[in-house]
Amino acid sequence: RRGNALPNLTTPIPPMLSQETKTALKQLKEWGTALIDELGFILNNLDSSNVTEAAMVKAENIDVTDGKILNAQIKNLTADKITAGTIDLSQGITVKSSDDSLKITANTISISENGELRVLMGKNDNGNFVFMITDGNGNGLMLDDNGEAVFSGNINTQKDVIIGRQLKMCNYNNDGYILFGDNASISGNKNTDTLNISAINGITLYSSGGIKLNTTNGTVSVNGDKVVTYSEMQKYVALALAAL
Repeated sequence: RRGNALPNLTTPIPPMLSQETKTALKQLKEWGTALIDELGFILNNLDSSNVTEAAMVKAENIDVTDGKILNAQIKNLTADKITAGTIDLSQGITVKSSDDSLKITANTISISENGELRVLMGKNDNGNFVFMITDGNGNGLMLDDNGEAVFSGNINTQKDVIIGRQLKMCNYNNDGYILFGDNASISGNKNTDTLNISAINGITLYSSGGIKLNTTNGTVSVNGDKVVTYSEMQKYVALALAAL
């Protein structure tokens, strides 16, 4: 309202009171009643068009059941409980603990310990998904966007290890290498396409159905000497019997 629409709010206590006490009290009562009515009107009609700025608002009985906050700038927010349906992260958000051990951004979730990254889930700087768990020294597991897993350090398990398709083990020369204990191994040479089985105290091959060795040229040798096959032994025996 403008002008003198709120005369009792914009003027002091009526200066011209009657000299008669009874009449003056009546005038004061009427002025106070009118002032309360004007204040009631103002408080019941506050909106964005007539309230431009408030330095501080203390309210314990404001009903915001149907209230909407379209945009807000909040410097600090302390909340014991927040119930939310959808939080839009398109503008970016960072949630972190006081010691930076936990960080949640628009793209990643990370957990650190003593300043060293231990867990990372989300997208890296190239926009590719990555899942990583480390021991704080760079050793651990990383799963990339293509489903490839990279291990560093030792893998210890008391369970059976099942490989679905192909097991490929490589040493530093990119040759296949499996070590059993300290002095027994199976290795493959990529240049000569040979497989070597070695053990310091001997090699034992056992099968209840027998052991069969097949080679392309039909030759089997031990320590460089040719091993006589069963069919060749039969031929030698037949020749020996025929010579008797």
